Amino acid sequence: ATSTAVTVTPLRFNWSPGVVKVWLYYEDVAGTPTNRASLNVTSLTDSGVGIVGINYTTAFSTANYGAGKGQSSEAGELTSPAAGSISFRTRNAAGTSIDANGWFMASGDQ
Repeated sequence: ATSTAVTVTPLRFNWSPGVVKVWLYYEDVAGTPTNRASLNVTSLTDSGVGIVGINYTTAFSTANYGAGKGQSSEAGELTSPAAGSISFRTRNAAGTSIDANGWFMASGDQ
């Protein structure tokens, strides 16, 4: 993972823990999260206002992986990480749960 003298094939590079294994751009229109573009995402789960679950096609080896989420001006909180899924809650500046568009990505060992 640190050598500068060794060539790595794309398939081997994919197994590196530092490579993004999941990414998602989603839109939440009228309370229904919709996958607009993604990698390694099987489905989205709507668990209430501002709460979305992401289910992975290929699970991580553990629930200990790096993940990030964001959108324009709202705050996001990642919750319930598991090897095969994660949930998040989106809130506005006042702390109220809201449905919003956004993105998500995760990297780690699969």
